[in-house]
Amino acid sequence: MPDENCGKSIPSKMGETMQLPMNRKEEQGVILMFQVDHLSGEEIGWVLEADTIPGLKNRHLIPTLTKKGRPGYLLLLDVDPGLEAKAIGSVAEFLPIFGYHRFSTKHVFTKGISRAVSLVVHAHGRMLEATLHLRSFSSLKGADRHFVESDDLAVLHRRIKKELNMTVSRLELKKRIDTRLKGSVRNRIAVKL
Repeated sequence: MPDENCGKSIPSKMGETMQLPMNRKEEQGVILMFQVDHLSGEEIGWVLEADTIPGLKNRHLIPTLTKKGRPGYLLLLDVDPGLEAKAIGSVAEFLPIFGYHRFSTKHVFTKGISRAVSLVVHAHGRMLEATLHLRSFSSLKGADRHFVESDDLAVLHRRIKKELNMTVSRLELKKRIDTRLKGSVRNRIAVKL
């Protein structure tokens, strides 16, 4: 659904004007919020690691203090509105659910361009090749930004450990790849570990 301000200059918070992106998109969404104060960190971790929650787009765990001063968490799940009931059923396998909050949202975002690039990882005289999927966006300042899909990064991380017999933190791996992604991206990039 287009916004009447899309593509127009609007005042920013600092008194300057900024251009809203022309390719801005909006879609309906649902955020489910669970107040969790009865589980250990390990138990709540099961929900964070669960890859079987239907319609899950994103999840956040926020540490809190309850009204009685006990540690707790707010678990936020961004789910597809059409799969909310199935998502709740899946979460119930991990958490004893006594209730939750449901927020209807409108997700406003800039549609990026997805593309695949070939990555070559060099380490200790050995080489590993992989395909990475990138999301590319143009910022308001005109510079292109490229992001590796997190699922691809997780698979690459496991492959490096298994095939190159090497341990590298996921954060360090991401930093090395991000360095190679600055500016224009070629179809093939190389990273040395």
